[in-house]
Amino acid sequence: MKRFLVLGTNEPCSIPWIVIAPHEGQAICNHGQDLETLNRRGGLIWSEMIAVLEDRRYIRMDESIARKKVEEIIKKQICTVQMIKNEDGHYVPMECCSMTNPRTSSGVREIDEIDLPCGADCGNDCNNCIIQKIMDEYAEITKQVK
Repeated sequence: MKRFLVLGTNEPCSIPWIVIAPHEGQAICNHGQDLETLNRRGGLIWSEMIAVLEDRRYIRMDESIARKKVEEIIKKQICTVQMIKNEDGHYVPMECCSMTNPRTSSGVREIDEIDLPCGADCGNDCNNCIIQKIMDEYAEITKQVK
């Protein structure tokens, strides 16, 4: 996956290109350069990036606040499937689960039943299932792992 670099961080940092690409016009307006050029030159600092992502002029702001805002935008755009951890420690799409009612189950909302689209043809051996590995990895990549 193509990435756009973040300037001014202590560790190498980047965001998915698909998140910033639709805002290239604002990058040109704010910085006089297209995204490819900005990326070759090291990217943008968080506060510059949030201005581009919000399609507005750059305004100086606290970098930690800007970073949180960028991360929220990324999560909304990238993380479209909400995952939940099952009793075996694996992650499954919440839309495949029926949940207990907290009012009738001691105040706890838990998975009541899971109906996975894979059909469990593997004999429910989720530890060796490639589909399960993908779902666990998706939960991790989208920062839904708790």
